[in-house]
Amino acid sequence: MEVIFLLTVLITVLYGLFKFISMKYLEKEIKPLKHIIKDATLVFLSSLVILVLYFGNQKWFKDFFSVITSNTSSQPELVQVFTGNPDF
Repeated sequence: MEVIFLLTVLITVLYGLFKFISMKYLEKEIKPLKHIIKDATLVFLSSLVILVLYFGNQKWFKDFFSVITSNTSSQPELVQVFTGNPDF
């Protein structure tokens, strides 16, 4: 559970940093702190929900993606064919 909260906090801090850089250098307009905290709270909650769902159902996700990415193809297995002189 600690990993989930650590990742959630890191995602939120990274979002806040990118938001601040975007406002300062790209938009050149600083929004009120109230809006930034509201957005950061939404990012925190959404990342928390997604990470809890992912880590709680990690086996299901792994099974699901292994079905999608499996290398089973419609080619038949290689057949051993005798092509040389007999050894007897």
